[in-house]
Amino acid sequence: MEGGTYKSNSRRDRILLFLNGVTAGVKDPIFGRDTGFYLFVLPVYDMIQSSLLVLVIIALITSTIAIFVKRGSRGVELKQFDQADIKEIGGFGSVYLSVAGLFFVLAWGKYLDRFHVMYSALGIVTGLGWTNANVRLPLYAVVIFLTLLAVSYAST
Repeated sequence: MEGGTYKSNSRRDRILLFLNGVTAGVKDPIFGRDTGFYLFVLPVYDMIQSSLLVLVIIALITSTIAIFVKRGSRGVELKQFDQADIKEIGGFGSVYLSVAGLFFVLAWGKYLDRFHVMYSALGIVTGLGWTNANVRLPLYAVVIFLTLLAVSYAST
């Protein structure tokens, strides 16, 4: 199968599973989520998060290029900035907003990674081991907090 066709079919399958998913009636002991969440909902959240990450990166690149490039009489030219020009254009608000969006999407990705630990194969056992429960999950919480702190800093 072609690469794009396979990816499109995979996304369609995830969405169909999400729309037709059922609860399994068994909750995990750590987060209290139904196992249907891991089968039907989490893959769609991952798909949305990865798509948003691509869009935010494109927005960041586009807004950065828009600040430093101008159309002149001879075509596209690079702008020359000094301190007065930066104050005149009002700073780099669109870039800051894109960076804040990037940090928010990354924080959401780390939040979703917490759920992936439940069926992780990184340790001796598959699933949630002692290290994952006592080290990795608290570190994810710290990373999420610091990333959201960066969001609030970038958006001001």
